[in-house]
Amino acid sequence: MTQTFTGKIVAVNPVQQISENYKKQTVWISDNAPQYPQTLEFVLSQKIIGIMDNLAPGAELSVTFNLKGRLYEKNGKSSVFNSLEIFKFDLLNTTTPQPSAQTAQSQPAASPDDLPF
Repeated sequence: MTQTFTGKIVAVNPVQQISENYKKQTVWISDNAPQYPQTLEFVLSQKIIGIMDNLAPGAELSVTFNLKGRLYEKNGKSSVFNSLEIFKFDLLNTTTPQPSAQTAQSQPAASPDDLPF
């Protein structure tokens, strides 16, 4: 079941080694709704672990993910575990303001006589 979610990164957590053959990394993303914000935990697994390591909290993105569920039985008790597994993401508003040529030229150049002491 493929879905999308748009929000801001709250945290990119360290990689967890679950078993000899499986490791995962979780990412917390909030939709920043004004009244009742929702923060969801998404999973990066296997080959895509680490692709969000360079993203800082507050970065806006849209993630495409699969909703996965698993039935787990132990000692006669049953539980269902759900996970939101990211397979694609797109950064939003990635432009950072750069000083324009006019702004850089309009600042006065420091002269050698302008000593701070």
